[in-house]
Parts: sequence; structure tokens; C-alpha cells
Amino acid sequence: MVTQCPACKRVHNVDDSYKGACYTCMCGKNFLAVEYIAPKVSPKEVTPQYKKCPMCGEIILYVAKKCKFCGEYLDIQIRMQNKVNRGIYTILCLLFGFIGIHNFYAGHGEELAGVGHIICSVVDLVILAIFGIKASIFIFFLSLFNAIWCLWEIYRGPECYSNK
Repeated sequence: MVTQCPACKRVHNVDDSYKGACYTCMCGKNFLAVEYIAPKVSPKEVTPQYKKCPMCGEIILYVAKKCKFCGEYLDIQIRMQNKVNRGIYTILCLLFGFIGIHNFYAGHGEELAGVGHIICSVVDLVILAIFGIKASIFIFFLSLFNAIWCLWEIYRGPECYSNK
């Protein structure tokens, strides 16, 4: 049987033999053990303190500015402020994609999203400096890989790294 201390509100699992008998709680108070029925509160219930996220439908705090489940900003002004222009993202990727500038523009610098492009470019330069023209085929394929990677990121768009 489940019972609740009226003083501290602690819930106890007790033997059925305690039903109607005196029971001592851990807080030191004695109380009459009666069956405790927990209130039926659905976690998906909208109350004055909670609302549903318009993007994912999860229950969040009413005053939330950003959904903790899908990561979307709920305030229109904040959402527009953080919006990335896909045209600028594409131009930066085409012109400077080999060093990952487009990812830093999209705000993914703190997640090290552009570091892979920088590493590919540095490896290209190091190999060229060490081996010269003899390594041109390797440099060509590494640069081709970097270019395909950039095109893939253009296709996926600036949101490709968001978790949310």
C-alpha cells in the first residue's frame, strides 16, 4: 500500500497490515496510514504555466523564449535576428569554402564546423610545400573532396549543423 505523511508530504510504500494503523514517518511525525491516491496529472497537459511548442508540440514553460526539445526560438524577433541568409551562405561557401568561412557566418564556429575545411586546406599546402609538383595528384583529389564537401553543405543549407 502507498501512504503519504501529512506533515512532510513524503510518500511511503508500506505493508498492507499498516492500513488504518499509526505509522511513523522519517521526519519523526506519527500519522494514520491510509491509502494514498496520487493525483492524475498528465505530463502533456497544458496549464497556465505551460504551453505547447508550435514547432514540435512538446510542453514547455509559458515564458520560454526557446524550446528545450527542438531548439527553435519562439520569439519572432529573436528568430529573425538569428536567421542566416542562404544566398550569402552559398556565395561564401563557393568563394571561401575551402577554409570553412561559410560555417562561421552561419554561427557554427563554436561547434568547430569549419575546422574540417581548414584542415584539408592546410594539408594541401603542407604537401605542396614538402613534395612540390610531384604530389599534385594527391592535392587535386584532396581539393576535389573539399569542393564536394562544400557543395554538399550548400545543398543542405546553413541549418545543416543545427541540432536542434
